[in-house]
Amino acid sequence: LPAKGPMGGKRAQTEWISRHPALPMLYSLTSFWNEAQAIVSTFKVNEDGTLTQLGSRPTGGHQAAHAIFSPDASTYAIAHHNGGKLSFFDVTKPEQQLDEPVMIVDIPVL
Repeated sequence: LPAKGPMGGKRAQTEWISRHPALPMLYSLTSFWNEAQAIVSTFKVNEDGTLTQLGSRPTGGHQAAHAIFSPDASTYAIAHHNGGKLSFFDVTKPEQQLDEPVMIVDIPVL
């Protein structure tokens, strides 16, 4: 999947891809190894199986590693390797790019 973001000549890598459990949506997490914020890209899954990119936005953390939907599929939570952040996005708006995270939580390093 194409990555758009502040690569600065550094390597980018798609870390995680999730399909929404109820909506025709797919989310891709891309990390940049130059300490730039990770990017979440939003795609509509068309009836013929092709994807239409709706937009991309920073996740609020570095090196996105894993993502999961809440049990009611209304929230998409993204965990980050570098910096220990959890970002939460509202995923209730079909066929739209994601808004800013509704919450970012810093996980303390032990």
